[in-house]
Amino acid sequence: MTDYKQHAKYWRWDEFDNSEEYEFWASLAAKYGKNVLNAMCAVGESGAYLAHKGFRVTALDFETEMIAEGKRLYGAIPNLSYMQGDLRDLKLDSKVDFTYIASMDIHLLDSGDVTKALRCINRNTKVGGGLALEVWIAPHESFSSPQRIFHPRVPPTSGVYVWKESKSEYDAITKVQSIHQIVHVEAPEKTVFPHEVRLQLYDFNEMIDFARESGFALCRCYSSEKVETADESQVTYVEFVKTLDIEDI
Repeated sequence: MTDYKQHAKYWRWDEFDNSEEYEFWASLAAKYGKNVLNAMCAVGESGAYLAHKGFRVTALDFETEMIAEGKRLYGAIPNLSYMQGDLRDLKLDSKVDFTYIASMDIHLLDSGDVTKALRCINRNTKVGGGLALEVWIAPHESFSSPQRIFHPRVPPTSGVYVWKESKSEYDAITKVQSIHQIVHVEAPEKTVFPHEVRLQLYDFNEMIDFARESGFALCRCYSSEKVETADESQVTYVEFVKTLDIEDI
């Protein structure tokens, strides 16, 4: 299991420039308005980027340690506010124009919780507002990835070096991807701790059904290159628009 109290401060272990990814979220948000919910945000790095671009961003995460670290890193940025809360039971002070869930974190939720989360997003989104998800469409065959070592793509400037050992397996019957990591921190004192992740993957039509049942209609699909695609096997990002209030469904 992951100890977020320990892990959160090393979440930004790689100083790679992700601005291309964050600019993609900004380009989607700009279609709908300035009020944005960065859901399941971890430390909210992408939300901080959007706030710098002039959006009013609420960065939400369930883990208090992630929120605390996000505030430490980005809390001084105007138009960015952090909120610890459960996406399945969320009540914002005002409705947002656009919500996004990056890093395939929607797959941290089982199907029942996906529906709860999307319905809650609906209740906190204006009619005509947008929703975008980074997804991993379930492969049809099982596979496993042997143990590999991952080093940061960009050398750290903080003086703290983090690297990871990782292996995983995917079961096509249950559509569950299990990722097993060991995180190594080389700082004044060396630290080693495990990080376990369970991702529940879904077929493309399952994801569309979850959204439709929660008052959202499919708008566009994008590949990993962030270009529109009609090939379901190549879908990495899905954009929806809110068409109905959940109370009307």
